[in-house]
Amino acid sequence: YSITVPSSGTYSINASLDGPHCWVTSYNLPLATYSDTASTSSDHNWIWQGADHYNEYFVFYYMNMAWQEFNNKVSGFTSNHWYTNKMQGKAYYGASHNGLATGMRIEIGFDNHYGCSVYHEYSHNVIYQTNGYWLGSNYTTDGRAMDEGLADFFSCSFRNDPIRYASNRRLDTKMKYPGSGGAHTRGQIIGGACWDLAHKTGMTLNYVNTLVYEAVTNMLFEETFGDFMDEILSADDNDGNIFNGTPHDDQICDAFVNDHNIYGSYLAGNLNITNDISTENGKSLTIIPGTTLTFTNGASLTIGSYGTLTANGTAAAPITFDFVSPNATTQNGIKFTTNISMGTINYCQIRNAYRGIYENGVNV
Repeated sequence: YSITVPSSGTYSINASLDGPHCWVTSYNLPLATYSDTASTSSDHNWIWQGADHYNEYFVFYYMNMAWQEFNNKVSGFTSNHWYTNKMQGKAYYGASHNGLATGMRIEIGFDNHYGCSVYHEYSHNVIYQTNGYWLGSNYTTDGRAMDEGLADFFSCSFRNDPIRYASNRRLDTKMKYPGSGGAHTRGQIIGGACWDLAHKTGMTLNYVNTLVYEAVTNMLFEETFGDFMDEILSADDNDGNIFNGTPHDDQICDAFVNDHNIYGSYLAGNLNITNDISTENGKSLTIIPGTTLTFTNGASLTIGSYGTLTANGTAAAPITFDFVSPNATTQNGIKFTTNISMGTINYCQIRNAYRGIYENGVNV
């Protein structure tokens, strides 16, 4: 802050890190402030001195930047929670964590390279305010991993950098679902799918930001990665009927299914599948008429316990499952592996499988 002091009088400045979008406190919770005086006629510059003040200002600066990024790059919704909720930042000087989010407040530790931690924790709170709950609570479930992965995605997309420096996490990998490890590790799967989608032909980072946010607004507590893919397709829909495909159905399926082995409740269009697809237990998978699924690398489609496959083509628009070539090692084909999985298959062409349909004790 700089002013020119007139020739007479004593002048003081008191500054606090408080604005329309956020305010920042120190670890002990007083509002972060700075004060000084001047009494000579000259230019005077006041600078937030020292590590403590720098950390406070750093948090304040990037919280305001996060607000700007949400405002500029995620638009067109009635529930813009970065407008309606002024967020608190706490400059936390301990070493126990890089950052945390409470729903209305973020706390930031020492390791804040390039604002990625501030963006990440800020996104957590935006996601929380969107629905009034975290997407998941258990550290090993899909919901909690989505919370972490989507906060990573917004942090990375707003910086246009796939790497989370603070925690050595990155989205430019091809980790496959379901993955192993805790929420921060598995979050790279869902965050990576969104990152990959943003870089498919015909897509933009800003458009995918809006898709992800709209999908988040419709998420329920403890949903799965596959449910999130369905929400992305719904957000991309342009005619109220996702079962006839969406404008970017091919890109979404390529990013989620092929890149990360995530799939929702239905598949449409022409898709090359390079890895096994195994439905989650209890989940249904619907294949839309006219769809062609080409399985390579000996991949198969497996329906899990209590799962259902619905593949109802038509005479005019049959469904094609092409397994490219019989593979004795993987015994590729459509597999119903338990007697409690179900399927309906009509007007389908099943080609080049080792065994077209496995139906061991199963009603097909």
